Amino acid sequence: MSQLPSFLPALFDAFGNQNADVRKTVVFCLVDIYIILGKAFVPYLGSLSSTQLRLVTIYANRISQARVGAPVDSFQ
Repeated sequence: MSQLPSFLPALFDAFGNQNADVRKTVVFCLVDIYIILGKAFVPYLGSLSSTQLRLVTIYANRISQARVGAPVDSFQ
């Protein structure tokens, strides 16, 4: 948790990159962090747009279901 402020700004900046592969990688990074840290990570996602947050939520649920068979808690 203490390391999040050191790299999250760069991830959030990369979310606006022109390259779709870069944006996709950002989503997967955020999803992995959320799956590991759980709800404690949610406050750090406040700077995302509703569309970006929805995208992260969709992938988090898909990946979580594939890994453990159950969706992660909603961000909201």
